[in-house]
Amino acid sequence: MNLLLTRPLNESKALAEQLRRQNITVYIDPLMSVKYLPIEPDIITNHQAIILTSGNAVKALEYFDIENDFPIYTVGNKTANLVKMAGQTNVISADGDEKILSDLIKNELSPDNGPLLYLCGVHRTGKLAETLINEGFQVKCQEVYRMDAASELNESSKILLNSRAIDFIPFYSARSAIIFKRLISTAGMDNTLATITALCLSPAIKKELSSLSWKEIITAKRPTQSDLFKLIKIDL
Repeated sequence: MNLLLTRPLNESKALAEQLRRQNITVYIDPLMSVKYLPIEPDIITNHQAIILTSGNAVKALEYFDIENDFPIYTVGNKTANLVKMAGQTNVISADGDEKILSDLIKNELSPDNGPLLYLCGVHRTGKLAETLINEGFQVKCQEVYRMDAASELNESSKILLNSRAIDFIPFYSARSAIIFKRLISTAGMDNTLATITALCLSPAIKKELSSLSWKEIITAKRPTQSDLFKLIKIDL
């Protein structure tokens, strides 16, 4: 089983280590790279909690002088674990479900206790902030990073695709799917995917990839990495 990982480099390396322990052959070609943005430390003032929906935003916590038990809400367990590794103890995870996250915040917090600070990326999906605002919360969306798209596939990936050496490519976001489509088209390699199965974290990703000629496109039952890899009988 051969996989091509296209997540940002650090995430791909961590995942590759897990997969290689299970004797799975893994190649890496990031479709995006993380660029961190400057932050004013005092933006945390008077906020009652922090919201994170990506592990890429965890680094921003370094800028804030907050107590270890300051409430931090995350959409997934992976991000929650990164926050805990950064020293925070009051971390509440929604186990990968944005609706559950909004319900948790609505049920556990009150708009009367102050605004929420949502540390996010420049490009983001979902309507978490909008949902919470409709529930009466004030939400400050602070962009703390952006994801810069790759300009082309690397040469080793082109060789692997042309030689039909890849079995699966997992996709974690609609934007990564859009970038992949563009790079494949630019390289004139639309015909190299017929033996590859695309693994999609959500239906929105599947929709973006459906115009390409895959062997198969399959979608996780729930938007978690664990469910994504269960599609091909890999336990993570």
